[in-house]
Amino acid sequence: MELAVGETQVRRLGVNGSLDWRGGQQELHLRLQYNRYEGEEYRNRLNFRNDGLAGTERLVQVDSGRTGLAQPDAMVVGSDPDLGRIYGYSTADMKDVDGDGRITDADRDVRSIYSLAGASGVWDPMGFRLRRFWEATRESGLLSSITVGGRRWDGPWRIDYDVSLSRSQDDLDEGALLEFRTDAVEWLGNRGVRVVETDDPRFRLWGLNPAGMAAVQDPAAYDFRHLGDEWEQTSETLAQAQFGLTYTPTGGWLESVQAGGRYMHSNRRSAGGARPDLIGPETLADLEGLFGAPVTDLFDGRYVGDHRLGVVLDSRRMSAEIERAYRGDSAYFTVDPAFEPQADAERFRLKEQAAAGYVMAAARWAGTEITGGVRVEHTRSKVSFPILDALRGDGRDQRRNSFTNVLPSLHLRRALEGDKVLRAAIWTSFARPDIARMTSARQYVYDQDPDRDGEVNPEADWILQEIRQGNPDLKPMEAIGYDLSLEHYGRSTAWSAALFHKDIHNFLYRASTSSIRDGGLIDRGDENGTPVRAYANGRRARISGVELAIRHGLDWAPAPLDGLGVTANLTWQVSRADANIVWRVGDRLPFTETPETLASVELFWQGGGWEAAAGWSRQGGFLEGMDSFANDPYEQAYSFVDISLRRRLGGDGLASIQIRNLLNSHTYWYTFGSGPEDLREYIRTGPTVTLAISRSF
Repeated sequence: MELAVGETQVRRLGVNGSLDWRGGQQELHLRLQYNRYEGEEYRNRLNFRNDGLAGTERLVQVDSGRTGLAQPDAMVVGSDPDLGRIYGYSTADMKDVDGDGRITDADRDVRSIYSLAGASGVWDPMGFRLRRFWEATRESGLLSSITVGGRRWDGPWRIDYDVSLSRSQDDLDEGALLEFRTDAVEWLGNRGVRVVETDDPRFRLWGLNPAGMAAVQDPAAYDFRHLGDEWEQTSETLAQAQFGLTYTPTGGWLESVQAGGRYMHSNRRSAGGARPDLIGPETLADLEGLFGAPVTDLFDGRYVGDHRLGVVLDSRRMSAEIERAYRGDSAYFTVDPAFEPQADAERFRLKEQAAAGYVMAAARWAGTEITGGVRVEHTRSKVSFPILDALRGDGRDQRRNSFTNVLPSLHLRRALEGDKVLRAAIWTSFARPDIARMTSARQYVYDQDPDRDGEVNPEADWILQEIRQGNPDLKPMEAIGYDLSLEHYGRSTAWSAALFHKDIHNFLYRASTSSIRDGGLIDRGDENGTPVRAYANGRRARISGVELAIRHGLDWAPAPLDGLGVTANLTWQVSRADANIVWRVGDRLPFTETPETLASVELFWQGGGWEAAAGWSRQGGFLEGMDSFANDPYEQAYSFVDISLRRRLGGDGLASIQIRNLLNSHTYWYTFGSGPEDLREYIRTGPTVTLAISRSF
C-alpha cells in the first residue's frame, strides 16, 4: 500500500497565424503554428509491500500440489544449535536440502510470503519492504506546422487542396527516482504489514505494533537504496497532401458529387538513456537539510498521527542538489564510479505511409437528403526495434506491416412537421494500432537465480523463461456504426433523442499491468519451446445505447433574464467484448474505457459582453483493462462541478476564467474489480483554475 503527495506545474506558449487571399475564382491560404509545452511533476511516496525477502526462506514440499499438511509452527519437535528448529515432517513431505535425513531450519530454501513453498502454505508474510520515494519528471513538447492550400472554382466545378509539413517533439528531459528502502524481516517484532479496514474502502490504513508505527515516521529507519535519472526524446516529422474535387449540378435531385485523395508520410523516432547513478547518504535522516514541511494531514483527517505521510523532501532543493552532484559539488550525493554510461540508445523508429481515396454523392428531393460514399485507405509501416538479451547480447530487428480498409457510409436526413428532423446513418471507421504496442523491444527474460539462494548464478546456469515483445503485425480496429435520431429545433428549445449501435472487430484494448503479473502481454505461442508473450487484438465488441439532449433558453423573458438558459445531456450504453486471451476463452466483459452512463447539466447566462456558466457532469465507472487471472482493473465513477466566466474585450479580444472540479472530487479512483472494495489507487488533485486572454489580429 502507498500514500503519496505531489505537485504539478504546466506552462504553455503558442503562436498561431493565418493569411488568406481571395480572388474572383480562387482562394489561397497560409496557416502557421508554433506551440511549446513544459511540465514538471514531483511526488513524495511512502510505500509498504509484503514480499519474499532474504530471511523469508520456507520449507519446500516434495509434492508442491499437496494440501492438508500441518503448519511449521505446529510441527516443531526440537532444536539444534547449528540447524535451528527440528520439524516432525518426513523427507517424503519436505525436501531434505542438506541431505541429513531430518527436516530442520537448514532445509528452508525458497523465499515466500506463505508458510510453506507448496499448496499447504497459508498467508504468512515474515517481512515487507519499507520504502520512501521521491521522484521528479520534467517534460517538454513542441508542435510546429505550416500548411499551404486553397480552392478554385469554375461553374459547377470546385477543387480544394492542401499541403502541410509538421514537426513534433515529446521529450522526457528528466526522470529522477530516489529510493530509501529497508527490508523489514521480522522488523521490531512485526511479521509483515497488516491492512486495516476503515469505514471507507478508499482509505485503508497500515497496521504494525507500536514500535513499528513509530519507526515508520523516523527518517533514520530508511536506508539509501538508489538514485537514478533517465531521459527520452521522441520526435515525428509528418508530411501530408490532399485534394478534393466537387461537381455541383444546377437543378435536379443530385446536389453534388465529390472525389478526392490523401497521402501521408510519417517518420517517428524515440531514443533515450540514463545519467550516471548517484550514491547517497546512509539513511534518509542524513538529508535533513533538504526536507520540506512535513505532511501531517491528508484527505481531510483520514491520514493523521501515526498514519501521516510525515517527512517529505523539498522538490526544488532536491532537483538543485542533483544538478550540483553531477557538477561534483553536492554535500549529499556523489557520482557512482561503477556506473556504466549509456549511449544515445534508439528505442524505436517507425516509418508509416498511407494513401487514401474517396468518392461520395449527395441527393435531395421532397425534404429528404441522402449522402453516401466510400473511402479506401492503404497503410504501410516499417518498424525498427531493439532486442534485449542479457546472455547473448543486444541487437536490433525490423518488421513490415500493411493493411487496406474499405469504409462505406450512408446518411439520411428527413425534415418532418413541427421543426423536427429525422436522421439515420450506417457508417464505418477504423483506428491504427497503438505505436507503443507495435514498437516495444523484444526482451529475453532469464531466471538468473534458479537455485533460489538469493545470489545470481553463473550465466551457464541461467534459464530462459519467456520472450516478451511488441507486435508490429497488429491489425487496425474496425467498426460499423448504426445511428437513428429524432431532433427538434424551436425558437427557445432544441432537443434530440438518438439510438446507436457499434460492432467492433480487432479491437485494441489497453491491458493493464498487474501487481501479480504483467497483464498487458498475451501468450502468443512459443519459440523453440520458450513461451512468447506479445500484444494482440481483441476479437469483437458491441456497444449499444441511447443519447438524450435538451437546450432551453429564456429568450422570451425580460432583460437580464433573457440571457439565461439550461442544457442537459444523458448517454446510457451497454457493451460486451470477447477478449481473445487464451486463459479467458468464453469470457464476456464490458468493452474497455466505455462507461455505462455519461450525464451533464449546465446553467448559463450571457449578456452585455459577459458569459457565465455553472455545470455538473458525471461519468460512470468502466473497465480500464484486462488483467492476468481475471484481476480486472476498473475506474470508478466521478462527478465534477465547474464554473466559468468570460468577458469580450472589444470585437477581437476575450478574457476568461474557468474553475474545474470546484468541490475537489476525486480525479481517479482505480480498483480491482467493479466494486469499490479492492482499492488500487485513489487520487485527488484539487480544483484547476485556468486564466486566459486572447486577441485576434
